[in-house]
Amino acid sequence: GLMLGIKCKATNTDVVQGGYAQMILTVPAADNVVRLLPSLTISDDEIAEAVDRLDATATAVETACPCHPTANTLCREQIEVTRYEPLPRYPPD
Repeated sequence: GLMLGIKCKATNTDVVQGGYAQMILTVPAADNVVRLLPSLTISDDEIAEAVDRLDATATAVETACPCHPTANTLCREQIEVTRYEPLPRYPPD
């Protein structure tokens, strides 16, 4: 299946916990990486919704970092996303 990784500046377990509230399941991996394991048949609309939920997760957790000491969640500045070009669809159109 498809596996994507998001490299986090914050601890990956904090990002995973933040995703629960947005109903998005991720898997913590080594070196502060969060894994996403979508279906190979995921639609463009489902991808857009997942991105929206990941953005909401980052927003929800952005205020609990050392640079925002009065908050109780992570900071968007602590999450670093590496973007990759998508692989071609199989079978090709």
